[in-house]
Amino acid sequence: MEFENPTNGYVEEVDGAWFYTLLFGCFYLAYKGAWMAAIFAVIVAIFTFGISWLLLPIFAADILKKSYLQRGWIERTVETHNEQLTEPRKRSSEHQRKLNDVKKKMGW
Repeated sequence: MEFENPTNGYVEEVDGAWFYTLLFGCFYLAYKGAWMAAIFAVIVAIFTFGISWLLLPIFAADILKKSYLQRGWIERTVETHNEQLTEPRKRSSEHQRKLNDVKKKMGW
């Protein structure tokens, strides 16, 4: 999965979320910016004596996807990526439209 920040065009890739969450637990979620999910995972891990950390990787990709979308990032699909490679002028106008939509939502 790839997500694009509409304000600056930065692209963040989320691959192997289950593996990194299995290794690092909630610290990986915090590293990716999903702070509320990371804090919740710590609290649940305390009450379940760490057993919940074995279940967390199953939901890691969905948690990160939801986190990025809630922060206003745009999920990049294969079609949009190919469009951007072939039609750069269209990309800049579409990027500006998405940026304006995000600014309206944020109240800027």
